[in-house]
Amino acid sequence: MTSKLLTPDLIDEVMTPCPETVAMTASVETARDLMKQNGFRHLPVMDHNELRGIVSHRDLQFALGWSGKSGVELSMADVCIHEPFTVTTGTLLSHVLKDMAENKIGSALVLDEKGELVGIFTSSDAVDILSELLT
Repeated sequence: MTSKLLTPDLIDEVMTPCPETVAMTASVETARDLMKQNGFRHLPVMDHNELRGIVSHRDLQFALGWSGKSGVELSMADVCIHEPFTVTTGTLLSHVLKDMAENKIGSALVLDEKGELVGIFTSSDAVDILSELLT
C-alpha cells in the first residue's frame, strides 16, 4: 500500500482544506452545535471573510463555566483566541509540529500567500499521521 502520508513534507499535504468557520458574532451555542454536528473541536473565527481568531471546544466549556452566562449570551468575540497560531502554505510539516509541541498548541490555521484561510491542521491530524506511519 502506498500513501502520500508515507513522507509528508509540507503542511499542505496533510491539512484539512477549506475548514468550517464561525462568525465573530455567533453565539457559543451556535459554535458548540456546529462542532457537535460535524465532529470537530476547533473552529476558525471570521469577521467579514477575515480571520479573527480560533475557538476550541475546551474554550467554549471554560467560558461557560466561569462566566455564569448562557451559551446564547456569549459570542465568539468574548471567548475566541484572538491571535491564533498560523502558518503559510509551503511550511514544512516538521516546523509546524515542533512549534505545536513546544508551545502546547492544539491547532494551526493555514493561510495562503494572500493571508486567506485555506486549511487547518490539528493535534488529532498529527496523531492520525503518526498512526499511519507506524502501521
